[in-house]
Amino acid sequence: MKRWLQIWFLLSFVLASSAHAGHEVDWIVERGVWLDEAATADYTQAQMAQYTPYTGVYAGGYGSGASWFKLRLRAAQPGDPEQIFLRMRPPYHDHIEVFDPLLPTSQLLGDWYPRARVTHSGNSYLPLPTDSVERDLYVRVLSTGSHMFLVGAYAAVDVSVLDRVQERWAGLLLAIVLLIMLWSIYRLIVEYERLMMAFVMKQILFLLFTLGFMGFFPLLFGEMVFWPYDKAFSVIVVLLVMASFWLSVELFAGYAMPRWFVGFQIASYSVLGFAVAGILFGVGHVPLETNMYFILISPFIFWSLAMLYRPASKGIPMQGFISPHRMTVAYFAAQSLLSSFFGLPRLGFIQANELVLNIPVLYGLLSSFLMMTLLHIRQRQQRQAQVLESERRSLAEQELSLQRLAREEQGRLFDLLAHELRNPLATIQIAASLDSLSPEQRRQDISESVEKMKGLLERCMYVGQGQGCEGEAKTERLALRETLEALVTQLDIRSDAIEMNVRLRIEDAFAYVWADRQFLETAISNLLQNALRYRAADTKVQVQLADSPGPGGYAGHLLTISNIPGDAGWPDAQMLFEKFYRSRGAQNQSGTGVGLHLVKKLIQDMGGYVIYAPTDSRVRFEVWLPKAD
Repeated sequence: MKRWLQIWFLLSFVLASSAHAGHEVDWIVERGVWLDEAATADYTQAQMAQYTPYTGVYAGGYGSGASWFKLRLRAAQPGDPEQIFLRMRPPYHDHIEVFDPLLPTSQLLGDWYPRARVTHSGNSYLPLPTDSVERDLYVRVLSTGSHMFLVGAYAAVDVSVLDRVQERWAGLLLAIVLLIMLWSIYRLIVEYERLMMAFVMKQILFLLFTLGFMGFFPLLFGEMVFWPYDKAFSVIVVLLVMASFWLSVELFAGYAMPRWFVGFQIASYSVLGFAVAGILFGVGHVPLETNMYFILISPFIFWSLAMLYRPASKGIPMQGFISPHRMTVAYFAAQSLLSSFFGLPRLGFIQANELVLNIPVLYGLLSSFLMMTLLHIRQRQQRQAQVLESERRSLAEQELSLQRLAREEQGRLFDLLAHELRNPLATIQIAASLDSLSPEQRRQDISESVEKMKGLLERCMYVGQGQGCEGEAKTERLALRETLEALVTQLDIRSDAIEMNVRLRIEDAFAYVWADRQFLETAISNLLQNALRYRAADTKVQVQLADSPGPGGYAGHLLTISNIPGDAGWPDAQMLFEKFYRSRGAQNQSGTGVGLHLVKKLIQDMGGYVIYAPTDSRVRFEVWLPKAD
């Protein structure tokens, strides 16, 4: 975009240079205009008519009449050239007839007379002799377009300077128009969309319009044309307006427009279509005048719509002030402003100047730059929307994947639970049916089986609630030593399988910690049960409780539970705390594989940590909890 701005500034500089190339001597000292509405007056009648003085560019609006211009040439001074040139613009007039008393006959120029037309640099020229006295020239102009006329008389050297400046900015202007057209075609090939198609059509017609507006049709095509230049150029003008209207409609494709907008489109296309038909059938100035009113009014309608309505889907808000909607408003605002500058003079409402004469091309160029900026912003927004949509889809896929994994875990949990409940249920059934068992033995077997089932259900309840345990820990000041001794007594009620060693200072004899009672009991109970279940036969589980600083030197208590590995063997240190992990040797033991995963989550929720720290001969776990001061 910076490159296009540099081109625009360069073009502005060249145009400014052409605007200041007015130091050449104009031989015309007085100008007057008379409108022959019936277009029937001859040279004699024109000489007797009353002329209205004017300066600069004459703008007489549209009409079927003839415009007569009375031009007074100054007298030649010693050293002046013997020949000067009448330089007339714009170059697309249908009929120009010049009456000079020093010439034997009138001279014909214009689109109706391509053979007799003298053109250079896109202007109409007529060589005239100079005279030692002032004289009046009469120029009769007929045009199906606007009666806008700029005429001057200059020496050959001055004409050369004027044409050189004009050719400089005209060449640059055509180059930029061509580059924009090629860029739009490339964009259309890369990524097809209706908006870009409308922009391409508009740029192709704008290039043809620029060539015709500058008077290059005769220079480029010569006699190889099938239509008169005036009719061909007029059709191109209306088609360009039609393409610009289509482009404007496509800009509102994503807007929530009122119902009457469709009727407005149909009516507009119908009016422009009748204008093209009128030109082809030779109706005259009416189609082009209608077209100019449409150019003048339609940008204001689109500007109002852009101000009143917003896109139906806002998409991604752009960073900064610039957004597609603001650029759309700016685009139609510029259209409205520039169409007023060149439309009102051509309709004869206000006086024109030489800058107004070139505004149609400048208007098309500026609108092209604005459209390119808008397309760039829209493309950027679409890319951001695609990225966001991709992220949304990715998140949705991740969510579906997590839900699928959760369902799989839930199903796996239930399968494990059903499998593990069979053994204690079978024990209860056998204990209840065997008469050989003593009542005490039966109660003991049933009690142990019930405790196993309670442990399994308790673990599955916590794991089924989410990532360990749902909700925050309800911490309170608890005596870790008292809780530990109670659990050891409960689990070691029949045998002396747990060897407990407490090394606490007298002031910390109770080992107070901040913990959730249920969380703490569940975590320690799981570790003790695992150590008892997977220990080697006839070996003891060692439990140690001591003071120990934790992370950052924070005061706390360290609980160590270890056992000599039995038939289950050594666990995998990398997978030990993963949900549903069970070592191969533990497959013949009851369990769900969620105990250690649950322990880690509960201890972390209470602000502590649990790690697997084996020795050479023992499976060993360390649990650290912060001290309650």
